[in-house]
Amino acid sequence: MCDRKHASIWKPPLHPFFPTHCSEQFWLQNNARGMPFFQLPTEFNTQYWMPKFRELVPTAKVIHLANCTPEKRLEFARQFTLSLASA
Repeated sequence: MCDRKHASIWKPPLHPFFPTHCSEQFWLQNNARGMPFFQLPTEFNTQYWMPKFRELVPTAKVIHLANCTPEKRLEFARQFTLSLASA
């Protein structure tokens, strides 16, 4: 998260660069060097690749399924739907 006064980190590059999966993230991180930041608690950014993902899911507010196979995504969608229906 960043403050509005640091919105300049979102300025696009002057010239196009080769797009990769993380290009935008690398660009933003480079632009944000030296700026203050707030690290979100894991419950607001629980990611599939995390070693304790399944343990973190019950308290997660936001779940990010990066690197998750389509089959696993469908499995999680079913689980989440069932848990919401029973809540």
